[in-house]
Amino acid sequence: MGPFFFSRGRRRHDVVEQATRGIATARRHGYHTYYRDWHVDLEAEARQITASLLTWCRDTMASCRRPFGIDYFDLRVTLGDGAYGSLSIQELRPTALYATTLEERIHEFLERRLSLRAQSAPPLKVSTALFSWGDAANEALPATW
Repeated sequence: MGPFFFSRGRRRHDVVEQATRGIATARRHGYHTYYRDWHVDLEAEARQITASLLTWCRDTMASCRRPFGIDYFDLRVTLGDGAYGSLSIQELRPTALYATTLEERIHEFLERRLSLRAQSAPPLKVSTALFSWGDAANEALPATW
């Protein structure tokens, strides 16, 4: 019975290593990352942008896979191709999309950055990237595990 358990434990270890490498590769190369851009004018309110951004994140996360409960995601919000800064949040859970703390954090970031624009500025691009750890893990794990 001993060798059987050893080989089974070794296989599990190999699968975990393979999955870890697969997820790291996906993250590094931008696989399983979803993107969305908004072009906002001077009258755009930070609350409206935040609400739209969170709605898109919720809809996107609803379609992502979550093998073995791996439901983390990374979120990055960039303004003006980085000219006005960016906000990066890692290893969030889907429930965070419904919490007021994340909403307030995004809103404060947008409000602060939008106030830096000149009055005659052209529409500003707000870009969002969402990396799904679950989608990356689903691809990295072997089908028979």
